[in-house]
Amino acid sequence: MNIIFSTGPHIGSVLLRTVLFSEWSHCGIVMEDGSTVIEASAQHGVVETPIDKFTRYGRYAIVDCPVPDPAAAFAAARSELGKGYDWVGLLGLAIIKPLQSDDRWFCSELVQHVKVAGGLRDLRYSAGRVTPRDLWNLPYDVVFAMGIPVGAA
Repeated sequence: MNIIFSTGPHIGSVLLRTVLFSEWSHCGIVMEDGSTVIEASAQHGVVETPIDKFTRYGRYAIVDCPVPDPAAAFAAARSELGKGYDWVGLLGLAIIKPLQSDDRWFCSELVQHVKVAGGLRDLRYSAGRVTPRDLWNLPYDVVFAMGIPVGAA
């Protein structure tokens, strides 16, 4: 299974990277065929997005996440489609209090849930405490990175 990390040029992305001390502000699960990403979007909740739309800002990286049961992980990701965005859980990150909901997700919370469903327990804390930085800092192999800043020649 692959996890994709990205940043955007908007103020929300800059703010998240600053507050979380993270290189990345967003992440998602690259699905089996590599053409779509399941993500928890602040605007739309949990959705399946074409990978070219997810990577439209030009700065992203894909890592290989060795889940023991990829089929279970992908099934778990699909089962969350249509659920809302976890604004309260995101607030919980800021105040260091677990406030996550079982029927709503923010991006890294969703990715961690999917990893666990696939049989990989590589963090000692709950999905509601996971940030893109936490996931990025795990010892996964980067399989692709595109680091060209927006507007660069």
